[in-house]
Amino acid sequence: MKKHFSSLSFLLLISVCNVRAQSNYIGPGIAMQFNGNYGNGIDVGDVYNTLTFPFTIEMWINLQAYPGQAAGIMGIDNDLTAYYGIYLSINPGGVVIMEFGDGSGSGSGNRRGYQTTTSLPLNRWVHLAATSSSVTDMHFYFNGVEQPKVQSSGTSTYTGIIHSSAHMSIGRTIDNAFEFDLNGILDEVRLWSTQRSQTDIRDYMCKKVDPATSGLIGYWTIDESYSGSSLDDQTIPTEDGTIIGTVTKLTSGAPIGDESSYTYTSNWSGVTVYEQDLTGDEIMAENISGSPYGVHVYEVKSFPYDTAGLDTIPSFYFGVFCAQQTSIPNYDLVYNYNSANGVINSSDEFSASLFRRDDGSVTTWSNANATLDTVSNSVAKNNESNRGEYILNVAYQNQQILFAAANNFICEKFCTAFQDLSANNPTQWYWMFPGGDPSTSSDQNPASVCYDIPGVYDVTLITTGPGGSDTLTLTGYMTVFSTPPFPTINQVGYTLTSSSAPSYQWQFNSVDIPGAVFQSYTVMQSGFYTVLITDANGCQNSTTVWVLIEGIDDLSVNHSFLISPNPASEKITLSFSEDESFEFIRIADMAGKVLKEFDGIGRSKMISIDVSELNNGMYLIEAFTTLGWRAEKIEVQK
Repeated sequence: MKKHFSSLSFLLLISVCNVRAQSNYIGPGIAMQFNGNYGNGIDVGDVYNTLTFPFTIEMWINLQAYPGQAAGIMGIDNDLTAYYGIYLSINPGGVVIMEFGDGSGSGSGNRRGYQTTTSLPLNRWVHLAATSSSVTDMHFYFNGVEQPKVQSSGTSTYTGIIHSSAHMSIGRTIDNAFEFDLNGILDEVRLWSTQRSQTDIRDYMCKKVDPATSGLIGYWTIDESYSGSSLDDQTIPTEDGTIIGTVTKLTSGAPIGDESSYTYTSNWSGVTVYEQDLTGDEIMAENISGSPYGVHVYEVKSFPYDTAGLDTIPSFYFGVFCAQQTSIPNYDLVYNYNSANGVINSSDEFSASLFRRDDGSVTTWSNANATLDTVSNSVAKNNESNRGEYILNVAYQNQQILFAAANNFICEKFCTAFQDLSANNPTQWYWMFPGGDPSTSSDQNPASVCYDIPGVYDVTLITTGPGGSDTLTLTGYMTVFSTPPFPTINQVGYTLTSSSAPSYQWQFNSVDIPGAVFQSYTVMQSGFYTVLITDANGCQNSTTVWVLIEGIDDLSVNHSFLISPNPASEKITLSFSEDESFEFIRIADMAGKVLKEFDGIGRSKMISIDVSELNNGMYLIEAFTTLGWRAEKIEVQK
């Protein structure tokens, strides 16, 4: 965004942004980066030589490279003479392994444990947890999802944990022959004297833990300093670590807040995940696609550590983290705001916008180009990818020139209005709308500017008043989406099927048919039938066809299933041939209104349906089968 002000107004502007907040503990704070070289790690001393079952080790990890042999994450006893204690490491290919030493030797027969069959990804933040209640009860979790495992190559039969007086390390493990150093970034390292459940892990994946929480015996947030050689333990008694060699401190990109909510499911239809601040501001992730395992939404109850790019903001911000499977998840993001947040009111609402960054390691926030809705008090951005952090930004209250469009995201060949919101008492206005029609205007509030060609366009306003002229250019302010192609309609019997689109609405004689929002529709009477399709950007197109029905007796289409009895008063039974089965059924009246739906029938070849609550009359039974859409009429008589 570019702002230019006259000499009479620039003294009113005081920039409080483009600076850093003072606390290192905001959000994920600081993380530590290990370079994978010999002799670099965190020495915690001999402080956990009584640790026994059960226990849990967890942290956020961003793996930078797979090791040639192994890479240590945490070693409870790094003894140079034999296998002792607990080793949590990464093997070649990124699988995670945890083993116990029996203290009696240095061969494979002196250790035992398990390893995952799945690998940690590279260059991506992943929450890793390893839990155990015995040498045979061990679980690994990536982003709150338990991973399959197999036994490691160790063949020891010892069932306990044997400790030595050797020191514990983070970021490396050491045994009698080698040192294994991590090439990656760690944050929020936690050690528990309990076996955390999958729910426990998910509950605190994306938020900080109270150091006094029962069972938490080691908690290294890594937020104490960007410099210095210490790593402070937040629990009591403290078990601080010391940097050995070279470990770099950097701003963390892990998805960690002060509060969080989450959902894990295999069916994201209709699911919304949200988090609300005490002021009432809330953020919602909805229309989730890409089949993630789960979605977390978190809140950081502070100004962000880096505020470059922002104007006026509330004292909190939000984040979204998707626990992805193989594909990259997407979601629609909605931020609902209200005046209790302390930065927005009726006079500045038109200058509100949603700003985003990928994660906390990004120093500059960018305009998300979200859609502002002052009626519902929300800003919304569709098709966000995987993860991001979001904050409400309000342009400076004291700027002298300001404008807003009624809608700055439109479809081609549509129009929008512009409103001058300037505070410099202008008497003349000159607007420039490159790509628009008209391309210029001298009206104070142009009522209709139309865009015929898809693209992204700047808008400029020059105002002239008693103090001179001021100019404001909003770069890329207008986004014009393409209109989707005309849909095609294929007719088989009396069933109409549209070409594929994100959403559909069927109309009869230009009036919406209630419930007719599927790709196919079976007509009930002669007339004009229109399918109105809508794409992911909200742009629409339609096609209309004329359908003639000769008579009600001709209504049945592709007689491929039987209804018994017909007429009926209580129940009917649907059955059909050996080569076809039902997957979806609905009952509609003769006006096309859907009255009953049956989904998930699971390829049954016979189904009983209760029609006792239907009034006397004719109805249409539509079925989606393994061979396509089918329809039969039925008469209800009581």
